[in-house]
Amino acid sequence: MGWTFQNGASKETIVADRIRMQETETSIYTTLKHRLIGNVLWTVQEITIKETGERKRFIGLDLLKYEKDYGYGYKDMEESSHPFYYNCPLSYLEMVPVACEKWRWNVRKYHATKDYTFNVGDTIKLKGCTIPEVKISSIKPLTGVYNGRLYKIMIRHIDIPFNEPFPIDDEDRFYIAHNNDYIVMTAWGDWHEKIPQGFVGVFAGRGGRTKDGSYPNDAAYFLVPEEEYNKDRTRYGFVIDEAIHPRIEPIL
Repeated sequence: MGWTFQNGASKETIVADRIRMQETETSIYTTLKHRLIGNVLWTVQEITIKETGERKRFIGLDLLKYEKDYGYGYKDMEESSHPFYYNCPLSYLEMVPVACEKWRWNVRKYHATKDYTFNVGDTIKLKGCTIPEVKISSIKPLTGVYNGRLYKIMIRHIDIPFNEPFPIDDEDRFYIAHNNDYIVMTAWGDWHEKIPQGFVGVFAGRGGRTKDGSYPNDAAYFLVPEEEYNKDRTRYGFVIDEAIHPRIEPIL
């Protein structure tokens, strides 16, 4: 969702509003736990369905922001959307069923590494840098030496060890299984002048889109029966069978 601002609202007002019990005709929303860390509000929310008494829980995240000359507002998210914030209290994970294991892995990594300590003389690995490592020469400020040259080190560039394997989900398994197959990235129905009635024209790439969302170099156009396309397409994509799906000229 987008941002919601309240005219004249303070940060405290927004927090109080976000954690209060709310009730609709069908459900009751209760905040079981909450913690404000800077401008990040973490909550454990419980929804009670009035008719059945069924209860569901989820981890919520509200980003707080001040709009000049207006007031504070919030942007709400849930664990299931994998918000890219990981300082959620660890105890919240134990209270709520898993909605996104990859997000939880990052939360556990954050807590396992945030208090990581090192001493002068330690050699530490770096990430996102032009040099692979440094030997610590000073803690405050944090500096290190590599090949006789002194560097100032940012904490975010330290590759702190974390041994828990990164989780693999169904989407990962799909792309691993079809790494060498053509996966549809764009499709056109038979409304397009170049697509015959009852078919779908597709643009597919070997292994699908790249990690940055761009098209791979190995890509081509194919023709697929509409009924087959609708039946076999999964939430992760449709896989081309080169033996039965003919290549066609580019659809422009």
